[in-house]
Amino acid sequence: MWCVGASGQVVWGNRAYLSLIGKQPEKPAKTSSLGAAFDPRDLAEVQMRPKRVRCISKQEELWFEVSCTRLGEGVHYTALPLDEVIRAETIQRSFVQKLTKTFANLSIGLAIFDKERRLALFNPALLDLTNLSVDFLTSRPFILGFFDAMRDNHTMPEPKDIREWRQKIMGIGGDAPSGELLETWSLPSGQTFRITGRPHPDGTLAFLIEDITDEISLTRHFRQELKQIRAILNYFDQAVVLFAPNGTLSLQNAAFDTIWPDAEKSIAANSTLHNAVSDWRDLCVPSPFWDQLTSYIDRSRTPPPDLAILHRKDGLSVSAMATRLPGGSCLILFATTASPLRSAPLETLAVS
Repeated sequence: MWCVGASGQVVWGNRAYLSLIGKQPEKPAKTSSLGAAFDPRDLAEVQMRPKRVRCISKQEELWFEVSCTRLGEGVHYTALPLDEVIRAETIQRSFVQKLTKTFANLSIGLAIFDKERRLALFNPALLDLTNLSVDFLTSRPFILGFFDAMRDNHTMPEPKDIREWRQKIMGIGGDAPSGELLETWSLPSGQTFRITGRPHPDGTLAFLIEDITDEISLTRHFRQELKQIRAILNYFDQAVVLFAPNGTLSLQNAAFDTIWPDAEKSIAANSTLHNAVSDWRDLCVPSPFWDQLTSYIDRSRTPPPDLAILHRKDGLSVSAMATRLPGGSCLILFATTASPLRSAPLETLAVS
């Protein structure tokens, strides 16, 4: 604290002020003039409202929030140290700048809203995905205004119940059952967005907008191809069963249910190659094929078993052969004597 007289000179300062200007602060001093710790030009605006002012008495940078009260012809000033506040703000700005540089390289759109639900931070990908203008985003729109703008430019689908959807957005982190938002948007343009909204402990709310159009298209294409493969296999008279590299059942055709009707249910339940071999073995007259198949399954360098004719206990004769496909999957074919297997086509299939 210090006082400035009518002449503009500092006429009194408390111990903290005396220490600031380098005088011995054993006791408050009252003289005709003391040294100035702050530039008078910086203090001119303090008359109107409190202001942050830097101390000039030392080489190190010290900041204070200065306020004043007029007493007669003089002015009484009070300065509160802001070193820790300034340091924290500097660290925060540096952190935000680093985050901004990091987010600038992301292909996922990022929008962070503060406690008042106003847009506080976004990355360039958000501009590309939402088609919103820079001026609009830098104006720090509220969260509902942000999504309304996305609806207007058709980068967000029209909700069935807009009022309910607004309540859902405002309830993220509070009334929302999971505390988060996860939606998939199919847009009129043919694009598909994945929207994730997550609250943070400090009250902020982050939204991630990801274009998953290629991922969805690839998944649909894969499902269509798999459906076609299943349809083709169902035309075969031979039973086809495929086990994944980890030994789990991956694929089987309709003919398999005909040749192994008693084992089909247990295979579907157990879903492992070793359990399937055990079920098949129990239904057949003893044959060295099963031991050869088990050895082939457990040891990658073991040659595949030769084409074998198996005799089921019910009198049906079944031919069987197995091979390992690229990637580690195991393919096994079965056929009745009416449609015998041939080794050449299977070898060709395994190579392709």
